[in-house]
Order: sequence, then structure tokens, then C-alpha cells
Amino acid sequence: MTTKICRICGVEKTLDKFWKDSSQPDKKSPRCAQCRTSPEAKAKYKEWAMTKARKSPGVLADDYSAMLYEQDYECAICGKDTDEVGNLHIDHDHETDRVRGLLCNTCNSGLGKLRDSVDLLEKAIAYLKNPPCDSHDLYYNKPKPNHLGYLAHPRPSGARRDRAPGHANRKLKVPSALE
Repeated sequence: MTTKICRICGVEKTLDKFWKDSSQPDKKSPRCAQCRTSPEAKAKYKEWAMTKARKSPGVLADDYSAMLYEQDYECAICGKDTDEVGNLHIDHDHETDRVRGLLCNTCNSGLGKLRDSVDLLEKAIAYLKNPPCDSHDLYYNKPKPNHLGYLAHPRPSGARRDRAPGHANRKLKVPSALE
């Protein structure tokens, strides 16, 4: 499919006229770029933002709209646009309740899982830059379909079928390099 009909203007256009949207089956926004950036579209989005902000205690709709505008309708961390990631969440410091900015769900969840800890974030960055097992030259294998089409996990040589992969009694060979 090389063309798509815009949900707003109803005109059939080539896919390059539509922005990316991972939530859509064809990975393209239902609105063309022209309709998305029109003054009417921005007014409609502002109206939606005000409705969303009314559900957030302490944050007025005008404040939410101002934050969206200030952040150029993008996540403050990854920079992805609202058309691509959907709603932006109001991020706040859980100790002081002070609003920090607007984040996509992925970035907001990431901060939450690391408990908003700068120390943990720095450790995560250090881990990504220098993984402890990088020298082993190991690769994570995704399950491959067998001859029946089922996903089969590769079994290590010598592994017994009657034991689960993480079974406590399973004896693992320690590589001579680690001994």
C-alpha cells in the first residue's frame, strides 16, 4: 500500500505525507501532516488537552496546554511527538509533588521503575555503556519455529528434558575462562 486516505481531509495521499504512528497497523498517523499541523488541528488538540488536564488535580487546563506548547508537543525525554506516542503524562516529583514536565508513557514508566533515582539512572547508563558480560561474546537467541511451526527454545547440549531450565539441581558447566 503506497497511499492512504487522511481521516480529516479525506484526500488520498502517499504514505510519506503521514507521520509515523506505531499504534496504527500501517505505522502511519491517520491524519496527514498538513491536517495535523493546521491551526484547526492544534485548536482541537488544545481542547482535548484541557479535558485531560481537568482530570489531573492541581494542574489547570491552561497550564497543561502551556506545557504542551513549551515542549513543542513532544516528550521531554525522548522527543517523540504526541502523534507517535499518544497522550503525554504529567510527570512530577513524588516527594514534593512539583510538576517537572510532560512525558510519554515509556519514559514516564522508565523513571517510575527506577524510582526517580538519579543514582539508579547513572548506574543504568554505566551498565549500558559497559555491560559486565560483554567480553563473553554471547547472544540472546529468540525462539525459532520448529518443523511444526511451534516456537522451540534451543536446548543446551546435555540438558535433560525432565528438568525445567531454571531447576535448582541442574548442573551447569562453568567455562574454563571463569574458573
